[in-house]
Formats: sequence, structure tokens, C-alpha cells
Amino acid sequence: MLVLDKSEVDKRLKVLRDELSQRPTSEELRGWNYDRPPVQPLSQSIRFGVGELAGRYCETLRDIYLKRIL
Repeated sequence: MLVLDKSEVDKRLKVLRDELSQRPTSEELRGWNYDRPPVQPLSQSIRFGVGELAGRYCETLRDIYLKRIL
């Protein structure tokens, strides 16, 4: 088990912040792009509920496959 004290966590967060400031996030990955359409689902015939995807108890998504596909 990895145990970090507060000073070690602060030091690692500082390194991460420095790396992020050197490589900022691309604007096309930030929020809404008005010059491009919104992302579309791969299939219009199958729609998933938020609870199906957020309340996960099967990490392999087999439960959704069994419920929706079969």
C-alpha cells in the first residue's frame, strides 16, 4: 500500500501543475465548440439512461449488453 504524507502530496501536485502550465489543454477539448456540431452517439436506436452508465456494478458492461442487446 502506498502511503504519502502531506508534504509529498504537495510536492507531486506542484510538479503536475508545472507540467500542465507547460502543456495547456487544447481549446477544442474545452467545453462547447460553436464552430463544430455536438458529439453524436454512435447509434440513434439505442439510448442509455444515466443510471445505467453511472451506477456501475459490472465494469465490463455485460449487464447493459444483456439488457439492451440480447
